[in-house]
Amino acid sequence: MTLNLEKTEIAVRVPAKAMLFGEYGVMLGGPAVVMTLSQESFVLAGSWQKATRLEMGSAEKDPIALRFSSDFFERELQVPLSWLQPDGGGEAACTKEEQFVLRVLQACSQVFPVPTLQDGRELHLRVVQSFSPSLGFGSSSALIAGIVHLFAALVGEKASSIRSAWPLLIAALRRAQGRGSGYDVAVQYVAAQWLNGPAEQLDLKPQLWVFRPCAQGDVPGLKQLENEHFWSRCGYFVPSNQWAPTAKILREQAKADLDHYGPLHAALAEEACDVLGQTDLWEDLDQHPLAPLMDASLALARSQGIADHVDALKLEDRNVVALKTMGAGCGDSVWVLPAEKSPAQRTNS
Repeated sequence: MTLNLEKTEIAVRVPAKAMLFGEYGVMLGGPAVVMTLSQESFVLAGSWQKATRLEMGSAEKDPIALRFSSDFFERELQVPLSWLQPDGGGEAACTKEEQFVLRVLQACSQVFPVPTLQDGRELHLRVVQSFSPSLGFGSSSALIAGIVHLFAALVGEKASSIRSAWPLLIAALRRAQGRGSGYDVAVQYVAAQWLNGPAEQLDLKPQLWVFRPCAQGDVPGLKQLENEHFWSRCGYFVPSNQWAPTAKILREQAKADLDHYGPLHAALAEEACDVLGQTDLWEDLDQHPLAPLMDASLALARSQGIADHVDALKLEDRNVVALKTMGAGCGDSVWVLPAEKSPAQRTNS
């Protein structure tokens, strides 16, 4: 394997993501509409560095292979080579946050093994910039996508395409979290590759994506949605600052209930794709094209018992035309469409 030891530090920007529609239907084969927010992003950097003394472990015979640092951690995570094996131990010496990262690193090292470097080098990865997990914008999946990207670029021969990276993305997700479709990680991985193109093409504007599950084990179908009218009327996000135990509630619901709700979410996502694809609908300033779908989605979430954090904000008492839950688990944000000005008010403002 060719190591990119001659490379200076490389960095990857992974945008935040917000599931607009289809957040539960996608588990049963439906589409999902996703917004990526480049202004809110994780920036991870990686490089090969001269090896230094191992502090957290012992062992000249178990040399340090990798160091990971982040403002989320109270200390630098120093990873001996043995820890990169799935059963290599190490988790007992780590905090919960460090365990998550270690599991992602273990999954990556199974595909791109980090060798014992005879020239005394070790891999350094660090989080340069981040956004708060409390927003519910995919901080965990952004971290997974960023680490996979850096591993592919520094330990592999180049950053992988989504097709070649997909098995590693899903393996890293399930190693770190135990379960998940991996589609949200795939969206952020693809958005990161698009965002980290040539510098002259750097565009930090939000982007819309739609992804559709494929046959089991295959890469999900991903494409960007173009609708210039959407961005002037896309509304905003309100953090709930509350724990929304979505995953726990869904685990407790009977499978029959999920089989019932999933297709309903998928149908709303299909309709959202149609609305976003019809630019003439967006010329009507009296009715927001997505407001009925947002109302229907929120009603569906309430029937599932996963909208208490939304109702606690009492946003319907404000001047809004529609709002909905984002379907995240921690610190779920709420998507809001504010009441729009009339054409006369627009002209006078």
